[in-house]
Amino acid sequence: MSHALLSPSGASRWTVCTPSARMETAFPDRSGEAAKEGTVAHELGELLIRQYLGEYVDSEITKLKTSPYYNPEMQRHAEDYRDFVLELYHESMAIDPFTILRLETRLDLTDYIPEGFGTSDTNVVGHSLLNVIDLKYGKGVFVDAVNNKQMMIYALGALKVHELFYDIETVRMTIFQPRLDNFSTFEMSASDLKHWGETELRKQAKLAFAGEGEPTAGKHCHFCKAKGTCRALADYNLELARYDFKAGRLLSDSEVAKILHKAELLTTWASAVRDYALSAALEGTKFEGWKVVRGRSTRKVSDEEALAKKVLEMGYADKDVYTKSLVGIKALETLLGKEDMAKVESYIVKPPGAPTLVVEGDKRPEFTTASAAANDFTKVEFE
Repeated sequence: MSHALLSPSGASRWTVCTPSARMETAFPDRSGEAAKEGTVAHELGELLIRQYLGEYVDSEITKLKTSPYYNPEMQRHAEDYRDFVLELYHESMAIDPFTILRLETRLDLTDYIPEGFGTSDTNVVGHSLLNVIDLKYGKGVFVDAVNNKQMMIYALGALKVHELFYDIETVRMTIFQPRLDNFSTFEMSASDLKHWGETELRKQAKLAFAGEGEPTAGKHCHFCKAKGTCRALADYNLELARYDFKAGRLLSDSEVAKILHKAELLTTWASAVRDYALSAALEGTKFEGWKVVRGRSTRKVSDEEALAKKVLEMGYADKDVYTKSLVGIKALETLLGKEDMAKVESYIVKPPGAPTLVVEGDKRPEFTTASAAANDFTKVEFE
């Protein structure tokens, strides 16, 4: 599959740090297992929607289920995605019988981005409303739809496709991220979206395509392939060590706050530098004072069944060789289904999450000792 230089998925980065897209071309694409798993989840979600709409895709679904990335959890999340999309579709149909639902729509983005293209997961268009839905199967990073550049670019492309047949006034962009229970929606008027595309996106994309502009470091660097050797990011992080802290043996609270704002990116950057150095060293690059060795290893059983059989033959008791435990809650939900699961919900509790420090803009309510004392445990709710 070919990828655009200025991909919508990387827009939060190249619209801020315009040289980054060209800088990344010097580094290989190291998409890992999570990306492959996401691809299977997207394909499954699409097939389930097509199946509901009457297409014969049973053989394709059966084949997909042989993938090593497929599991009951993915099936459940894909079904939730299908149900969400179809609910939007039926709601729109009730207002406009000429509503259309389009899946995996190839988008021409060249009105705003040189050689730009992309694929939108789902579009539901009816009356004056365009719904653009994006399935995010990852669980490592919470994705917010508000002012999300990727979603806004998809929406511009979808608007171009559909505005010839519909008088679209409002564009609603939705992130569906089931593994983090994240459902995030953002709306813009079609005119405001176009204005952004014409006055901001087009200018940023022109610079990015040419590789021009000043490298700019920040949170957007998280997924940049060049972050391990980027000088702007190094300067940004090393600046932490040059803070003009007040005299005294202990940091003040305000100084700690400054450090916290940079600590996450600093940690990510340091890890990226180490990953780059290891990859380069394995290919022959020598870094003064460093060498590559084998890391520590832990023992593991190569054949559990054969080992157990051998130990039992040696006269040891079955109860000493095997342990028995209840399957996890997710597996239990899959086994029992919603109706039977509701019958055992009294046996399940959900302890509050451990306190964690986040920036003030985070949507979760602030933790206080008073709120912590109010409820030690919360029952799991099944919908």
